[in-house]
Amino acid sequence: MTANAAAGQPRLGNGTFTFGRHDEAPAGLVAAVPANLEDRLGIPEGERLGLRFAGYGRLGEDRTVCWVTEDGRTEVTEWSGIVMFHQDEELHRDGGPALIHNDGREDWYHHGTRIPAGTRDPEDILGVPDGERIGLHYAGVRHEGGEQVQVWSSGNGSYEVHVGEEGSIAFYLDGDLHRHGGPAVVLPDGTADWYRHGTLIEAARPTPPVKELLHAGPVDTHRISGDRYVDGRRTAAIAQEVRADLRDLDSVGFFSDGATVLVSSAQASTKSVNVRVRGLPKGEYIVDGNFTEKGRQLHDHLTDVLNQYNQYEVGPQASTNRRAFWEEVHLVEGP
Repeated sequence: MTANAAAGQPRLGNGTFTFGRHDEAPAGLVAAVPANLEDRLGIPEGERLGLRFAGYGRLGEDRTVCWVTEDGRTEVTEWSGIVMFHQDEELHRDGGPALIHNDGREDWYHHGTRIPAGTRDPEDILGVPDGERIGLHYAGVRHEGGEQVQVWSSGNGSYEVHVGEEGSIAFYLDGDLHRHGGPAVVLPDGTADWYRHGTLIEAARPTPPVKELLHAGPVDTHRISGDRYVDGRRTAAIAQEVRADLRDLDSVGFFSDGATVLVSSAQASTKSVNVRVRGLPKGEYIVDGNFTEKGRQLHDHLTDVLNQYNQYEVGPQASTNRRAFWEEVHLVEGP
């Protein structure tokens, strides 16, 4: 018997499955607890839902074995050798088949829609937290520029996300590359670009500086010149440009909600341009006075933004007098 033979397409809430009824056990098995389903399916540890045995239910006249996640959103049903994954009463499973037939065939579903095997929601691929998701649904495939892309859309259709054959992911809002809170384009090699309504946010991926050899030796000395360095520019003018860069980053949700970004400069004996980010969530960026990985990444990124306008030397014969300005980045938790 297969799932389709008994009830068309098994689905919660269609009158064939009593959702959540786990109080009836087959005769003689009242105290029996089946072996862990995820063990039997061979699901790797990092991909498990953490299912717990919830008891027995019914599908038509047949009894079923039921499993459920801790939050209750996902229920998995075993019935006559068939395994069905449901989330919010729809066939659904991330990264695996939602319907496993008793003859070994597998069908993949995403929120009730059948999808090609191996297909994954792009927000799952990128690890977007639940509270920050657009909420995508599989919308089929499309041919673009000689490539077949998977198309995912938001509930109202204003957002589309395209997944290329090589794994590239692109977010569109009303036809323009756009995303708030993350890069709009992510390439298979990890390269990520942020866009706001079709406009590239250049400060999200600063151009690497030019490295020029000044003195060769056991340890070389180099001059490092930023892509936007201009000889003789005053620090106040540089600070103004950095403010514009950071406003662009803020417009696409680059900083944590509630964070405030301040830029200051000095043109005295020691020229400097300083960036201070305040209002960061406690424990996310700094722990015991040290940067977390997330804090280090933000600090280094803002330093790279500043150094687009800088020129300095590194190595044993480097001269600090030839440094355009000193850059400082401060991250502060709370207000």
